[in-house]
Amino acid sequence: MSLSQATDKISISTSAIFDSLLADVQSVHKKVGNFRFGELVVELHRLFAEAERACMTKLLAQFD
Repeated sequence: MSLSQATDKISISTSAIFDSLLADVQSVHKKVGNFRFGELVVELHRLFAEAERACMTKLLAQFD
């Protein structure tokens, strides 16, 4: 499925988003001994959702 307005030339600069996500996930992994499993799952979900929102914001801004 493709977007009707999408073109092959759309470029999304997401490397900074993914770099930040990687650093955050690595930080969560270092905290394993200090948190319960359920807390880690919630934190990882929050981090991935935040990265997804940032990527979608960049993508949608290109259609304005």
